[in-house]
Amino acid sequence: MAKVNRKPKKDLKYDMQTRKIGQRELEMTQEALCLLRNHKYLVLDCYLRRKRGEKELD
Repeated sequence: MAKVNRKPKKDLKYDMQTRKIGQRELEMTQEALCLLRNHKYLVLDCYLRRKRGEKELD
């Protein structure tokens, strides 16, 4: 099967919209990644504390 790479004429307008959306999504994902990273460290901290606590109990 051969792929047809013909684009519709309205693609440019669509492309501009997706570029704007893409920019907004990029900013949002960067914020989300930052929050996730912080959350991961909190969880890791919690986990390590719990592990230490378990070791103290043994």
